[in-house]
Amino acid sequence: MSVVPQLPDILSPEFAADPYPAYALMREREPLIWHEATRSYIVSRYEDVQRIFKDKKSEFTTDNYNWQIEPVHGRTILQMSGREHAVRRALVAPAFRGSDLSEKFLPVIERNSRDLIDAFRT
Repeated sequence: MSVVPQLPDILSPEFAADPYPAYALMREREPLIWHEATRSYIVSRYEDVQRIFKDKKSEFTTDNYNWQIEPVHGRTILQMSGREHAVRRALVAPAFRGSDLSEKFLPVIERNSRDLIDAFRT
């Protein structure tokens, strides 16, 4: 009898340290998982995600972001769908490609990280 490895919780330190073995197991054995802590489904196969996004009658939504992200960040592109999402995505997508990402965002991320760490030191 073979023992099937248990999937770690996606919020666990084990998962954060190295999520790739869990991703492989999810795609192979558990392509659809209910995650109680986030009250949401995790769909792990690209083809399934693609089909869900194209299915206008899909029961999958981004509604969970209303309570997960919006209280902290306000309404984000992750909550949008259809034309609203496509328009916003077209505006921001070029900044997330190629050298723009490292040239423009890396200095901001580094500065913000230093500021946050310095705040803990005082």
